[in-house]
Amino acid sequence: IKAVYGGDLCTYRDPERFYSYRRETPTGRFASLIWFNPKS
Repeated sequence: IKAVYGGDLCTYRDPERFYSYRRETPTGRFASLIWFNPKS
């Protein structure tokens, strides 16, 4: 991994942009995304 972006964003403080489990408990939802581009 050479770079990770978005570290200055907060899912709790930006409800217009993000859903936050911490802000909207309990709901039973969970999502995760990991993207990896292997070397060609």
